[in-house]
Amino acid sequence: MDGEPRGADLLDAVEGALRERILPALSGDARYQGLMVASAVAMVARELREGARLAAAEAGVRALLGDDGRAAIRAGRHDGDAALHAALLDLARTATRITSRKAHGAALRPPSTAGAGGAD
Repeated sequence: MDGEPRGADLLDAVEGALRERILPALSGDARYQGLMVASAVAMVARELREGARLAAAEAGVRALLGDDGRAAIRAGRHDGDAALHAALLDLARTATRITSRKAHGAALRPPSTAGAGGAD
């Protein structure tokens, strides 16, 4: 079935049709609702593409936290845990790529390490 469109590709086509052909003909509340639909369709497409990575990132965090994750964090038992910090950052970046249209396709950069006064 190579060459067959996948679900995310079909949703991309739906979003494109909404934004390029249908939304320009709408105004007021109908346009607003159409924009919400287009945004939801795009988010579902991103989730289909990133879902496996998100699940892996969540599993990685769970594995590092163990059974008492929240309590351990609150008690400070993971302070300075570089592996957990990296896993949480990966999870947050992956989730943001799914939920944020602006972040989709853009590299989410880590904070600058150039110093407190450096512009990033």
